Formats: sequence, C-alpha cells, structure tokens
Amino acid sequence: MKKFLACTVLGFGFIGSGFAYSADGIVQFNGMLTEESCDLSVDGNGYSDGMVILPPVPLSELTVHEDAQQTQFSIALRNCNTALTVRPRFEADNTISGFLVNTTPPESGGAENVHIALYNEEGTPLNAGGYNADDRNPYKPVSVDGETVFYYNAAVAGVVGDGPNSATVGLVTSSLVYSIEYK
Repeated sequence: MKKFLACTVLGFGFIGSGFAYSADGIVQFNGMLTEESCDLSVDGNGYSDGMVILPPVPLSELTVHEDAQQTQFSIALRNCNTALTVRPRFEADNTISGFLVNTTPPESGGAENVHIALYNEEGTPLNAGGYNADDRNPYKPVSVDGETVFYYNAAVAGVVGDGPNSATVGLVTSSLVYSIEYK
C-alpha cells in the first residue's frame, strides 16, 4: 500500500508541474487536398518514375560542373485537369551544395569525390535539393489537350586533380525526388 501511495503522489506531482505555460500567439494553417491532376512521364516512358543513363566519363575528362558533358532528360505532364501553371520541384535529400551525391559507396565499387549536377534546358545549374528561382526553373502553362514538357540536363562532375580529395574511378548513381508545383 505504501508503494502505491508513494507512486500516486509522485505521479500527481509530475502531472501538476506540466500545466504552467504561456500562450502568446496562434499560427493557423490553410491547405487543400486535390485529386492528382496530371499524368507524369519521365523521358516519355509513361510513368512518373524513370531512369536517365549518363554516358561513361573517362577520369581524364572529368570536369567541374560548369564544363561537364550534359545529358538531356524530360518530365512531361499529360491529361491535366487544371488550367494553372506548373513546374517540377526538386526535393532530393541526398545533396551537398545543390548537387546529387554519389550513393554507390566505394566498398561497392562507387567513385569517390564525384556528384551529379542538374541543369535547366539552357544549361544553367539548378539546386537539386531545394528552391530554384523562377528564371532558372520557370513555371509553364498547362496544356489541357496536349503535353507540357520540361527539359533538364544532368552530368557527372567532380573534383579534378591529383590531391587527396580527387575523384576516383567507379560507379556513379543517385536519385532525385520531384513533385509538381501548381501556381
């Protein structure tokens, strides 16, 4: 009985101590749940997921991202039931300084000190893990009867030189999560 009473008194002490607080403001959230309004296709495959094959880059030709050989890919929207403007938004969490990191570890044959850079269709670098200004990743009006296509480029780039942080030969893989922003 003594143990029960002691635990009960101790429990009420903890409960009572948690009620002191101060309310200084309110944050309200407004949102909307909608139906999926477009069919997505990566590189014309008819699916929202896809794979972009980057050509092999000889170590002697590896460059920093500004000079890297770019490979084009596309994200297309079809059968849209909205008249808004849209754009893909990149949400990758496997980035460093806006570049996609190589997700193949060296012990599995992965190259070191390389990354995958993303570019818009004009070849301007994009932030693979977050916000991109409208002039770098512009919104486009949705084509209700046709297809709205966004062209991007990707390239393998890395640290060039003979230092301890220089790129090494190996596999380069990564992934990019995207969603469609409506405006």
